[in-house]
Amino acid sequence: MEAIVSALAKADIANLLIVAGVLFLFLAVVGGISGKVQVGRYGRIAASALGVAFVILGGAVHLNPASPPAPPAPPSAPTAEPRYDVSGTWPNTKDFGVMRLVHYEDGHVTGEYGDDEGRFFQARIKGMVLDGYWVEKKSKERCNSSKDGSHYWGRVRMQFSADAKSLKGSWGYCNNHPTNTWNGSR
Repeated sequence: MEAIVSALAKADIANLLIVAGVLFLFLAVVGGISGKVQVGRYGRIAASALGVAFVILGGAVHLNPASPPAPPAPPSAPTAEPRYDVSGTWPNTKDFGVMRLVHYEDGHVTGEYGDDEGRFFQARIKGMVLDGYWVEKKSKERCNSSKDGSHYWGRVRMQFSADAKSLKGSWGYCNNHPTNTWNGSR
């Protein structure tokens, strides 16, 4: 009995109508013969009429569904490109000495570089591009405002290679557009 209930629960409306129609026809024909179910003359006529109606309705719904069948499911989305971690030591950054980065799961990056107590501030990676600020204790140009406690700062943008082994970047003073080169490898 559980198998029948399970199958009915999974069936579409057309199949359910046909099954109901067959059950009514069975009741009309067999119920009167066996004598176990007393449906009476009008009961057999009503059961027969309902059985035929349900079978016809189920067939019509099956052959002409109200809505077109759902399109096949699209192929699963391609998996995202692997996210390479840019954390670690970058020994070869021209003009800036050794750079050390920490790349967090949420995309923000902290780090330090060179001999001027250089560090990164509000730096984030999206894809393989870092955008943020560099901050130093002292540099060639003093900004009118301070960032992270210093008047010596600027914007930085770095594009890391897909394998996170090299970078091509640029930097600028204060809020000026980064135009100076900052490249490196490890």
